[in-house]
Amino acid sequence: MKARTWTWPSCIIGPLLLAFLGSNAALADYQTTHADVVCASHANIAVARFAESEDENTPSYIAVPESIDGGLSHTSAKDRTDCTLPNGMTIRLKKGDEQAFAYGMGGADPPSFFSLWLNQRRVISKKVWKPGYAMDDTTRISAVVIRPDSLTYCSGEWDVTAGAFKAEKISCKQEPLTLSSLPVDKIEYPDDPSQTPLWVQYSLTRNHPMRISATAFSQQQTT
Repeated sequence: MKARTWTWPSCIIGPLLLAFLGSNAALADYQTTHADVVCASHANIAVARFAESEDENTPSYIAVPESIDGGLSHTSAKDRTDCTLPNGMTIRLKKGDEQAFAYGMGGADPPSFFSLWLNQRRVISKKVWKPGYAMDDTTRISAVVIRPDSLTYCSGEWDVTAGAFKAEKISCKQEPLTLSSLPVDKIEYPDDPSQTPLWVQYSLTRNHPMRISATAFSQQQTT
């Protein structure tokens, strides 16, 4: 039996090739959430701030009014998790993302949250700073200014098209803080540091979007 040879017209091959290349380009782009905490060296004030970036690029954090954070939000981005104020208060910041899905509207854009510890006491637990799953709410928390007796939440309107906060839409609200009423978090700060739990992080690999990779690491789970 003579083998059949199929010939595809160029008018079909061209569009198919462009569609294939375009889909690969789309897979190469993704959003990464960032959280950074920085303490002042001259005053008892710190700022925890949040942002997104394309791929693994350096994020651009929005600055809050200098009268509120002493200019700390103008410092360079480093994704720091721990710092200490001049009075000895320790600060720890962790961020996490909800489950992403490969289907559904906004499934690949999950909400992002954070937890905050002051002097080993958890003062904020899994607070959402970035809505996700195609939610209509465009208001996000851009920063939290930390003082020994207060937390100031700064929120702004997110420009979906530009992928950044609208600088003129940032507003801040101060709330009182009393650490003495909170217990030490023995899970995050166990008496025996060797008992710190080992967590497992799951993520989609870039080259194989449908393959799950597991990486064990310590002190990275947001509680």
